[in-house]
Amino acid sequence: MVSTLLIRNGCVLIVNLNKFKFITKLENNYDSNPSYCSHCGKPLTFKKFYKQFEFEKKFCCKKCASQYPEVEVNKFSSETEKTIYAFLSLTLPQYNIRHNITDIFPPYEIDMCIETEHFPVFLEFNGTLHYPRKNGYLTKSTVKHQINDKIKKIEICKNRQQKMIRLWSSSGLYSKPEIFEECLNLVLDSINYLIKANNDYGQCIDVVYTGKDIYRYKEKFKDDIIEEDLD
Repeated sequence: MVSTLLIRNGCVLIVNLNKFKFITKLENNYDSNPSYCSHCGKPLTFKKFYKQFEFEKKFCCKKCASQYPEVEVNKFSSETEKTIYAFLSLTLPQYNIRHNITDIFPPYEIDMCIETEHFPVFLEFNGTLHYPRKNGYLTKSTVKHQINDKIKKIEICKNRQQKMIRLWSSSGLYSKPEIFEECLNLVLDSINYLIKANNDYGQCIDVVYTGKDIYRYKEKFKDDIIEEDLD
């Protein structure tokens, strides 16, 4: 069993990663093709492998890690983003997937980019910080996030005529593995849809979890006209 600590409102919760079906599948196949410590060559346990999933060099212990000079590591801002990255890396192994990208549209950061053979597909995760509080109050931080979300969509999809997928959640997805995985499969389906269609105009697909329902909203940016579709 692989688990991780999750803090919500000052309370420590233990989230069982095995509830994510794709992680369970990865763990079941891990022993036949394990990852090895980049320093001593010792096989890593699955827990240590997954904890360092996004790192090129992985280590079995702090002593081995200390043998390498400190390098700047592009860490994820949340376990939610790390899980999205792990899911896409495992389901789309044929593509390079970058994360925490600052060289596409500086000074703005793009969460991830799937580099397909036709075009890049940019991915954003917009969690609770992008929503008003339960009483409807908008903090300055939330307003800033919402403005940045709009700026990035207009620049990427309308001005540059490229593709973007945004996963939205007004409540914590990481503590709801079944719903999270349903959202991830919709994101994957959206990526495959964009690749198969291979259209020459900008598109934005929003996968939205409202706390009760999940829906998908599509926008097409072509000939200075925005076409909208909800499914």
